[in-house]
Amino acid sequence: MLSKTIAALLFWAVLLFCGVINTYGGEISAPAAGVTIERTSAEKSVVTSESVILPKQEVTSEEKIPVDCSADYLEYDEGLGIINGRGNVKVIYKGTEITADEVRFDVKSSYLEAKGNIILKEGDSIINGAYVSFNMKSKTGRIDRIQLSNGPWYFKGLAIEKPDEKNVSIMEGYATTCKDKEHPHYRLVSQKIHVEIDNIVESWNVLLYIGDIPVFYFPYIWKSLKISSKSPLTVNPGYSSNEGGFLKLAYNYDFSAYLSGAILLDLMTKKGLGYGIQQNYRFDEGSTNGYLYAYYIRENDTGKERIRLNLEHLSRFDNTFNLVGRLNFLTDEALTQEYDSYGFPIVSRDIRSYIAGTYYDPAFSVIAAIDRQDTYFLKDSAYKMAYLTLPMLRFSTSSLRFGETSLYYSFWSELANYYSGNSGYYILRLGGHPGISYSMQLDQSTNLNTTMGFNAYTQDRLELHTVGNLTTADYYATTNLHTSWNMNMDTDFTYSYSQRLTDISYDFYGGVLNSRLDGRLNLRIESFFSTTFSSGYDFRNYYNDPRLNFSNILNSINVFVSEDFNASSFLQYSIVDSTVKSADVFANYGKPTGTKITFGINYLNRAPSYADFLYLSGSLAMDLGKDIRIEYGARFDTVANEVKEQHAAISTNLTDCWYLDINYSKTYGIYTNESVGFTLQLRAYKESILDKKLSPGDFKY
Repeated sequence: MLSKTIAALLFWAVLLFCGVINTYGGEISAPAAGVTIERTSAEKSVVTSESVILPKQEVTSEEKIPVDCSADYLEYDEGLGIINGRGNVKVIYKGTEITADEVRFDVKSSYLEAKGNIILKEGDSIINGAYVSFNMKSKTGRIDRIQLSNGPWYFKGLAIEKPDEKNVSIMEGYATTCKDKEHPHYRLVSQKIHVEIDNIVESWNVLLYIGDIPVFYFPYIWKSLKISSKSPLTVNPGYSSNEGGFLKLAYNYDFSAYLSGAILLDLMTKKGLGYGIQQNYRFDEGSTNGYLYAYYIRENDTGKERIRLNLEHLSRFDNTFNLVGRLNFLTDEALTQEYDSYGFPIVSRDIRSYIAGTYYDPAFSVIAAIDRQDTYFLKDSAYKMAYLTLPMLRFSTSSLRFGETSLYYSFWSELANYYSGNSGYYILRLGGHPGISYSMQLDQSTNLNTTMGFNAYTQDRLELHTVGNLTTADYYATTNLHTSWNMNMDTDFTYSYSQRLTDISYDFYGGVLNSRLDGRLNLRIESFFSTTFSSGYDFRNYYNDPRLNFSNILNSINVFVSEDFNASSFLQYSIVDSTVKSADVFANYGKPTGTKITFGINYLNRAPSYADFLYLSGSLAMDLGKDIRIEYGARFDTVANEVKEQHAAISTNLTDCWYLDINYSKTYGIYTNESVGFTLQLRAYKESILDKKLSPGDFKY
């Protein structure tokens, strides 16, 4: 076990990069003060003024850009086109500026040599060095004993070679974002670091040093210089009553602008060793993207082997064809919440996996798919297949208009080889769905929309037919009346009805599936306040008591005073019982930085079976000075008069590049758990949009 742990820890390298160079170069000899410099007028030219602007005709004809030179002492040979300068020399040429103690510049070839306190500026990039040989036109050359600043990054090394305008190679150097550039808290050391100015950094065979101690080795690193900061390494040690003592590590990496991810390692004294990976990818400006998440652990205390695998993919081709895929696999439900060291969402008890291709046309679409759903069975403590379509073909039209009328029609048909986990056999099923819709503008503020349709299915197993060759057949109709009373109020009244035509003998309502009226009222005051009321009435009377047909009144309220203060609430009121069934209130004051206060109320009426509960929750976060932030939060059960959950955290900037978060949490009750730990992060990298995991909605078909 020890060797496994050591091997895993040695693998942990951080995604930091690069290094840069400092070295001495050769000498430059300034022309002797008494040397005669020939001109067309046979005159000597010793320039002692502050600066000289060379005439455009001395520059190559294709550029026609003057050279601006200034120094304490300048000599210019107009015939040879050579400038020699000493003392506070500055040369500006085509957006490139060089300052040095001594400079020799050939205007015709744009070749420059300089030594002593060199500063080369190109845009936001600044290079310091001791000696430079440089072509100002092609912006190529070599600088010895260099220091390079590009964005938040600082590079230092033996020398820098600039093969073209946008790329530099730093030899035998290091890179850091630490403000203490000469004695950084961390640095990335390499024999060669490639920097594409204002774009990316990459290097091979990199050692991460913390102070003067080498900590991690990276065979290759890549990082963008364009986007916001993110920690490449998260270290989270602590103790939990469920997991015991733990050390959780997340190493973030980038292979390019299109590939990023993380390697996860969790060491727990009770559970053992768990490890996983997350990989994000994005190509062709987002037309192809997806992610992979995998986690594995064999628990020491239970002996169970647990696996979780999530894969999602989306490819778009010429806006006419999409290919989507989703794979979800869990050995049991425990992995929906535990070992979540990288913040992946909890998975429901029904998980789907599919692959589907869709062809789009303005008038229709065609889908071919394989689709499977698994459901978690508590009795077996395992996920089992609920259904499988292998394959499914569907043709559907868009909403098509009848001539110039307001009447629209649509149709879809589906052929599926369907396997039910309950039945244990495959069924070849064919279904069809014609529908029409009509939209009528009653006046400037009122619309009436009506939709009607018919569904029918047949199957290849005759014993499943109920009416003729049909297994299922039903029709439906929906009418919606929408009225905009003014800019601040609108209403909707919707009546929906559906009727089953097959196998209705068992149905108390003669096959009526739905018959109800729903209403909605929406009020708003600009962006400051909005509220919605909704309810409904079911015309099917289950209990011979018309009061029971009323749905609960639902009300939601959103208040936005400013970016610093907002609040929301949701209430459910029973018309039958004349009582509030549930209520949730949440208020937030402040921003992520500075003082932030949250407050919440959660109420649920569980009568007559159980006692009600009323929870109060809140949190307070504030800064203590510029480098320390504290936070405390709790949830209190007012009925049981006890604390149900509490957490506290202190975060601080140990240095300008190291961040520490100390946290404590405890939950009470049946699932009591207590945890304390801290998180150490190195802030040195740049975050890619890949690290913002795509919404599952992007992968639906």
